[in-house]
Amino acid sequence: MGPLFVSEEDETNSFGKDRIAYYLLISALICTVMSVWIILFFKSSPSTPPSQAATESSKTEFEFKKDINMLVRNKNYIIMIISFNMLYGVYTCLGAIVNNLVNPFGYSAKASSAFGVCFIFFGLVSSFLISGYLDKSNQYLKVMRILCFGTLTSSTFMLITLPMGSTWLLTANITMVGVFIIPIIPTCFSFSVELTYPVSEPMTNGFMMFFSQIIGTLMTFVCTILSGYKPERMYTIWLLLVMMSISCVASLFVKEDLRRLNLSREAEGRERLGSHASSILPEKMLSAREEELLLKQDP
Repeated sequence: MGPLFVSEEDETNSFGKDRIAYYLLISALICTVMSVWIILFFKSSPSTPPSQAATESSKTEFEFKKDINMLVRNKNYIIMIISFNMLYGVYTCLGAIVNNLVNPFGYSAKASSAFGVCFIFFGLVSSFLISGYLDKSNQYLKVMRILCFGTLTSSTFMLITLPMGSTWLLTANITMVGVFIIPIIPTCFSFSVELTYPVSEPMTNGFMMFFSQIIGTLMTFVCTILSGYKPERMYTIWLLLVMMSISCVASLFVKEDLRRLNLSREAEGRERLGSHASSILPEKMLSAREEELLLKQDP
């Protein structure tokens, strides 16, 4: 949205500074309005637990050391973190250096802004659709691998589209990268909770995000330097592709151990069995009562 308020000609004069101030003010107002709605109407928890696993977790006390030990010893979770951290680092890095990445190839500031808008917008739409699919299918591992390899494949085409100088072609390419890479966040958030149950959800996701932020910050620093060193050789793209490849390989070693979902299914099975038994019991008792009356009436 920045280039819509401030053009490249306005960057060196006072008029451009005023436009930047208006842009910051509008951004602050939007964030404030949304925050007020959240504070007033967003509840800390639903009135009834959404699942049996949620019911059990609400009864479990939070123990920091115990949860950390369980997370560190969970090899499946650690491998999943490696895969997630690599892709999240790429996501953070691309959002920060997209302008530095495309400028040497003749793309304008407005073009780089369009790249960012399409990257985020279609990534959010993809996240919404994939989240709905996961709620129905619970195929976390399958979706995670599709996202990993889809990100790697679509990003590889940037080696071709970036030097071509076509804004529309590169926009389509970056859009596809966003479609695959952004949904990795909600997918791995839900998947990590399944893999680590009964560890608390804040600890599971917080532990994962702690390392992903470190990776993202380091990669942004390194790629910012690489983007200015012989940009025609696209060292930055190659480094990001290496990170994506690591993510893809790590995803192949993750096992789909859905602990929380299995607990909920077992609880539902017990409830159905109990309701079925209670519905059959009155029929049997009624039949016995009828048999007793018949015996009394029999001379």
